[in-house]
Amino acid sequence: MLLPDQRSIYLTPMGELQPGTVFAGHRIETVAGRGGMGVVYRATQLALDRTVALKVIADGLLEDQTVRARFVRESKIAASIDHPNVIPIYYAGEEDGIAFIAMRYVAGDDVRSLVRREGPLQPQRAAQIVAQTGGALDAAHAAGLVHRDIKPANVLLGPEEHAYLTDFGLTKHALSMAGTTKPGHWVGTLDYVAPEQIRGERVDARADVYALGCLLYYTLTGEVPYKREGDEARLWAHLHDPPPKPSEHGAPVAFDDVVARALAKDPEERYPSAGDLGRAAKAAAANERPKERERLVAKGAAAPVESPTVSAARPQTTVAPKPQDEAETVLQERSNPGTKRRRALLGVALLAAAGAGLAAAVAFGLGDDPEPTSQATPTPTATATATPTATSTELRVEDELTIGDRPNVVRAYRDNVFVGSFRQERLRIVSAKTGKVRSYAPKVGVGVNDGAFGFGSLWLAIGRDNQVVRLDQRTGRPRGTPIAMPGPPGAVVASKNAVWVALVPGNGAPDTLLKLDPDTGETLASVEYPYGIGSLAVSPSALWVAARRRAQIQRVSLETGQIVRPLRVGRNRTEDLVYRKGALWAAVPEDNTVYKVTTKTGDKIPISVGQQPRQLAFGDGVVYVSNYSSSDLYTIDEKKSRKIGDPVDLSPNPFSMAVDAAGKTLWVGSQPENKLSTVLTGRGG
Repeated sequence: MLLPDQRSIYLTPMGELQPGTVFAGHRIETVAGRGGMGVVYRATQLALDRTVALKVIADGLLEDQTVRARFVRESKIAASIDHPNVIPIYYAGEEDGIAFIAMRYVAGDDVRSLVRREGPLQPQRAAQIVAQTGGALDAAHAAGLVHRDIKPANVLLGPEEHAYLTDFGLTKHALSMAGTTKPGHWVGTLDYVAPEQIRGERVDARADVYALGCLLYYTLTGEVPYKREGDEARLWAHLHDPPPKPSEHGAPVAFDDVVARALAKDPEERYPSAGDLGRAAKAAAANERPKERERLVAKGAAAPVESPTVSAARPQTTVAPKPQDEAETVLQERSNPGTKRRRALLGVALLAAAGAGLAAAVAFGLGDDPEPTSQATPTPTATATATPTATSTELRVEDELTIGDRPNVVRAYRDNVFVGSFRQERLRIVSAKTGKVRSYAPKVGVGVNDGAFGFGSLWLAIGRDNQVVRLDQRTGRPRGTPIAMPGPPGAVVASKNAVWVALVPGNGAPDTLLKLDPDTGETLASVEYPYGIGSLAVSPSALWVAARRRAQIQRVSLETGQIVRPLRVGRNRTEDLVYRKGALWAAVPEDNTVYKVTTKTGDKIPISVGQQPRQLAFGDGVVYVSNYSSSDLYTIDEKKSRKIGDPVDLSPNPFSMAVDAAGKTLWVGSQPENKLSTVLTGRGG
């Protein structure tokens, strides 16, 4: 998207975006980092008003279709990894032929900056960072993904030095696998590259173990392990020189053996998992021996012998033989490498034969009754495998049409499906009977954020124009003049006697909840929410507010708009919140979970779904869930609180949805390709 004066979106011939530029739905704030594969920006995702790290891939790298396909596939796998030390990847896409990845933005140091500023770290501190990174790598390896670019700059440090592993080398991997690199060439960072990468051999999880060992040495000594003059000398050292000893730089001697094993030239001689290296480092810092047995966790393409990897776009229930319930191989003794190799091969074979898939609480009993003193514990069946029931029916995509520009609001009333796009000032209306776009497209303003029916109107929150627009819910014709807002409106919902609007000013300012008179548009109440307002839902006796900056949901008075009771929910914020028949349903993308809460008793049931559930919609006795990263649609039985049937694949990044009154047809808007999918539910006869 060009700036208003039509200047280039680039600041320099290097291809960097100018601050203030709007690119792929993000406002560029500043450059956060640069590398050979692209530039990382701190940016604001306009649709959700959240800060993200936006990596824009260097122009020309992904022109080849094979490279592009692998990049998209690897990005989906990386986005599926659910681990507290893996930086969450929100989505990947392209705009005007430019590929990008959006990730969580972490304000703070990376390990390289920390060591450069403070010098060698204390052993316990270094070991803790390496152990966290090792846990993140184990999660990636269990998903069949090799990072390939472990280095201090790719380990970010949040509050209390919580480590986040980022930048999964996706572009480098795609380029190398597609043959863009020459035979014998490797992809990685010179000071942290494993010998097998240099030799151009097959790379698995143990290459990441090697790089993590180099990172451990760097944190303990302040230097890279093979500090040599010239690139050729460094490459030769990785291939032939013995591992250096951290003790020669003042680190405890116990770390010498840990580093030596991690940096073994033969991958067979290294730690079988990155987590094992992390535990060994913590034991060395405490002058102890590791207490846990070593284990191989890598699967698929990350395993020592490659086996098929299930795509992250279709999470499956893991099925493993009973003797191997954890779906991993436990190593007995390092003294018998032959036994280790045989067990590793056996573990991979068992996983392949079993068809093992990728495993991708909000608990907030907030009813009208007092909150129970003891939290209900979900039964094992509550988290639910996808077991078809007698009532389950198969979803089927009937049709797709191209509509709007990043459609993010879909609402249905009788024969009309209203589709709003954040970038366009006109709302599109689709005939539910014919599936055709009607000629009439009401002008509502730029930046539609949300829509809700009530009092005979469709109420639309228009963020960029700072207004709420009312349309007749039957015809789409304007009703009255737009209601001016003192800031950009986000969520909107209607209760029995009012319309509620969340104002989201951004820039760290508190969000504000407004209560509007549905007849006059007059503000009846205004309450600040310092933790922000993400989504709204209404029950007969309460308003429910999901915080935007906290893992919290609040019960709110319908009279005053004041918070009655805040509750901690899960580990991350709720993206969408809906209510029906005594239950709240919350979609929490970064937990990969939908939570059902009985408002009367406070009972909570977490239901594992696809990757990054973003929006919910009620059907006939079911709840539909659109999953942003796995690009599919799940169905949950409303009474049994478990998944039913099989998910259906949709266009990339499905977002908002609407269901007809009979529950027979579902309309889903997908943003990157501007698609509106018509999904037949098979319900209602």
